[in-house]
Amino acid sequence: MRSFLVILFLVIYLIILTPIALLLLLLRFIAPELSKNISYFFARTIAYGLVAVSGTTIKVEGNTTLNECSNYLLVPNHDSLYDSPIACLLSKTRLTFVSKKELVYFPMFNLWLFLIDALFLDRKNIRKGIKTINQGIDYMKNGQNVVIFPQGTTRNKGEFLPFKRGSIQIATKAGAKIIPMTIYGSHNVYSHNSNGVQKATVYIYIFDKIETKDLSFQEKKDLIGKIEQQIKEKYDEYESKYGSTKT
Repeated sequence: MRSFLVILFLVIYLIILTPIALLLLLLRFIAPELSKNISYFFARTIAYGLVAVSGTTIKVEGNTTLNECSNYLLVPNHDSLYDSPIACLLSKTRLTFVSKKELVYFPMFNLWLFLIDALFLDRKNIRKGIKTINQGIDYMKNGQNVVIFPQGTTRNKGEFLPFKRGSIQIATKAGAKIIPMTIYGSHNVYSHNSNGVQKATVYIYIFDKIETKDLSFQEKKDLIGKIEQQIKEKYDEYESKYGSTKT
């Protein structure tokens, strides 16, 4: 039933927002920053609707509040397709997502991703992948907030996937801050192995920000491993404490 409601919500909302999206596309040529910020506002309303209709409860822990930070790379694990909407709800300030290139082929979703300045990463094409990473570095040098899921895809059959080694170069090469974040329970809302959308609680832990501008070459090289360990330890803690978060 929840799966039907989520699909119905998306269809109705996207139909209503299609004319608005086209207007925002035109506005982008006149006032690009205004267009991006308005687009992100609508993206957050879609995210709020998805979370509400699915019956998802979000519980946030940690000493860092995204709304109080700027010019950072948000680095969460990737448990579910619900992770991106959840990240949107945590930050009122615009987030730029590094997305899989396959999302380019999803009608309307690709338009909204374009409107909020998303980057489409082709991990199978090294040349195109480097170009996207360099674009992300430029974004960060201009003060934007970027989100990258270093595992590259959602988890498979309960496995915590390893982090891609070069995923945080966007921040380290720009000298920007990194904020690691653990997401636990979103796979219980929806995953490739689930029977549709389920009501569940999602636990978020936002770690202290990491300054990268004064790190040595070796420290930058070792950083992704430390972040992966930090995120996984909290993930394992939540898994041990809560197990299934379905409600």
